[in-house]
Order: sequence, then structure tokens, then C-alpha cells
Amino acid sequence: MAISRFGSSSDFIARLCFIEDRLDPREGCHDCANWQYSGPRRRNVLTERVQATVINPPASIIAQKKGMNILADLPKLGLVYQHTTAATTRKYIREHADVVRRYVKSQVDAVHRIYTDKETSIKVLREIFRSAK
Repeated sequence: MAISRFGSSSDFIARLCFIEDRLDPREGCHDCANWQYSGPRRRNVLTERVQATVINPPASIIAQKKGMNILADLPKLGLVYQHTTAATTRKYIREHADVVRRYVKSQVDAVHRIYTDKETSIKVLREIFRSAK
């Protein structure tokens, strides 16, 4: 199982999936005998340096198109986890309130656009996935 680094979100998610499956990575069971830090995780799976990794969309969609299989889908397992997020310090917010406000507004506007203009959203996502091949 390749993770980005120990203690990272990919490590946490992998452990969460194993716990839900009642497999303990510390016990060295045959299903999870070797956990390792692995730089470019998707490429290492495709070249068979490792057998599994944690990836999220859109990389997971591209990986499926390249022949990888989904072993565990967190939403389908009922496991909710915020994988990526934006964060900053209170000091930065105080000193750059205008930048933070514009960033948050851009995120809200983007989500609103996705839900209210599905046709454009799908067109943009198709272009992103096409360029990520």
C-alpha cells in the first residue's frame, strides 16, 4: 500500500479503510503486509512497484481509465473524510483580509456554478480530464 507519507491524509484514509475491513496493518496480515512511502503513487501502481494506493478525483477517474480498480470507495462505505482543504493562519487573515475574502468568494461562486450550470461544468471537466491523460 503506497501512501504519500506517514501521518498524511492518504495514510489516514488507508488505515480507516483497513479498520473498517477489520484488517490491522500493524499485524502484518497478508492483505496489508507492506506499507510504504511512495512518491508518485499512481505511477507506482501502474508500473506495479506497489499494488495499491489512495487517490481521489480526478486522479482516480483517470486511473480507472488506465485499468486500475477501485478497492474501496469511501462515500459508498459511509466514511466521510475531508481529504483536501485550504488553510491559513489567523495572522495572514488579519493582514490579508481582502485576499482571503476573494478566495472564499471564488470557492462559493465555483460551487454555485457547478450546481447551476451543469452543462458548462461537464464541458470544463472533460477538458481537464482530456489534458491530464
